[in-house]
Order: sequence, then structure tokens, then C-alpha cells
Amino acid sequence: MNLKENERIDYIFDQKMPIIQSSEVFSFSLDAVILAYYTRISPRTKVVVDLCAGNGAVATFLTRKTKAKIFEIEIQDKLADMARRTAILNQATEQIKILNIDLKDSLKYLEHDSVDVLCCNPPYFKVSAESIQNPNQTLAIARHELKTNLTEILFTCKRLLKSGGRAFFIHRPERLTELLSEFAHYDLGINQLKFIHSFRQTNANMVFIEAIKGKSSAGIKVAPPLYIYEGKNLYTKEFAKIIHG
Repeated sequence: MNLKENERIDYIFDQKMPIIQSSEVFSFSLDAVILAYYTRISPRTKVVVDLCAGNGAVATFLTRKTKAKIFEIEIQDKLADMARRTAILNQATEQIKILNIDLKDSLKYLEHDSVDVLCCNPPYFKVSAESIQNPNQTLAIARHELKTNLTEILFTCKRLLKSGGRAFFIHRPERLTELLSEFAHYDLGINQLKFIHSFRQTNANMVFIEAIKGKSSAGIKVAPPLYIYEGKNLYTKEFAKIIHG
């Protein structure tokens, strides 16, 4: 595999899974690992979609738990190209298909109500006059709602998912009120929340969401929290199990 300028290959899961990364674009981080780990896929699942797929890390991780067809949707050309070459590195080109498209064009490539499982690690931050954005446009698009937003993402979920299909998201707790309202608006009943903390004594900085299309949000389960670190550069036992596969 010929790497391009400023690219590198990182490994995860005890050096068993290569991912192409670049210092010029957004690299996958712990949120991608957490999203992939907690995304539940049944043996009956036939189609999985990863929205805002970035360099393909989440979809690549999911190949460890399913043989279902996985579609990655990513608008940025550079990231989609990296995802495509990562699939080659992992010998997953028969299972993974990268769609370098805008979310609004999803139904040109995927059938309405055809997806069993959908996951998404979306841009977290709204755009406003006060927003501080990275001058690197590729990084800014990955973190801020410049090319898509929560409303558009959830509308896409509603169109793609089968009735009873499951959506898995990771997002920021400070947007939880909006998330609860928007998921309900698009007929995605939140089934479970799980809060992620860097340390036991710190506030949650991420929230994992499981939703089911067509299900009422009444009776949301709040799973036990996940703590990432026991101390400086020391993972908790639970997270060490996740990061090492």
C-alpha cells in the first residue's frame, strides 16, 4: 500500500487492524472505538450503514463482529479515499463499500427502509458567530456542522432504517436535551443512554445513544457509565478490554 504525503498506518486491537491516518485530516479517536464496540449487530443483520464515516475506522472495527454488508457514507474526498484504502489493507473490500457522497444523496444508492443497523459519529459542534473553528477545513468539517447537521443526519436515519432498525450514535452530553427532542421528532425512540467519563471524578464528556425506529422513547434505560482512565495514561480494566478488542 503506497501511502500519500503525511499519511501513516496506525494499528488498534493489539496491532491486528491497520487504519490509514494523516496529520492533515481528522484521525479517529476513542469515541470511534467506543461507538464500534457498543454498536450491537445481530446475526440476522444484512445491511449496516456508517454515516459521517471519516477515514473508515468505525466500519473497519465493525468487520470484527459482523459479516453484513457495510456502507460508509463520507462527503470529504480525502477521507473517503483513505477509508477505501484502509478497506483494502484489511482485505475487506467485498464487505465494505465507500460512498463518497452528501448525506442528502443517500437514497440514490441505498433503498428506503432497507438498513438494519446504522451508526454515526457526527460533527459535535453547531456553527455560530461565536464558533471557534479549525483553520484546516477538513478538520473543521469533521468537528463542526458545516456540511451537515443533527436534523439532516436524523432525517437520513429515518429514511434509511427499517421499522425496528437500530441507530447507534455518540455525541456530547451538553446537547442531550436537543438530542432527545430531535430523535423523537424523527421517530427514533431512544432505547438506551450510556455516559462516558474520562475519570470517575469528572463530568461525562460523551454520551452513547441507542435508538430504535418506530419505538416510543418512554422508559429510556441509562446504562452504567464507562470510565476511561484510572490515572494518568492508565486505562480502566473495562476500557482496556475495549481498546484491546
